[in-house]
Amino acid sequence: MGGDCIEAGKEDTAVVRWLQRLATRLRRVGSICTGAFLLARAGLLNGRYATHWKYCDLLARRYPAVKVERDPIFVRDGNVYTSAGVTAGMEMVLALVEEDAGSKLAL
Repeated sequence: MGGDCIEAGKEDTAVVRWLQRLATRLRRVGSICTGAFLLARAGLLNGRYATHWKYCDLLARRYPAVKVERDPIFVRDGNVYTSAGVTAGMEMVLALVEEDAGSKLAL
């Protein structure tokens, strides 16, 4: 889910409810690209920093409780991660690998 669906504000409510339930049991949660809108709608970004490369203004306007960062390729705020886009998501995933298995494997 992304692109036009996110721009129109039509995030799937079933997915949002699933995220809300699941997030309480996870060590960390993250999104790539417009997935940040799903996390925000689920309330998982309230009071947290997040990013996106194209939709920063829309994210900030639609979800004022989210602290939108415009420059980073990905943001970690506690156990919640967002990436600025799909390619930036690869960098974010490598950071997760580094956290779990060390820099040698991530490199």
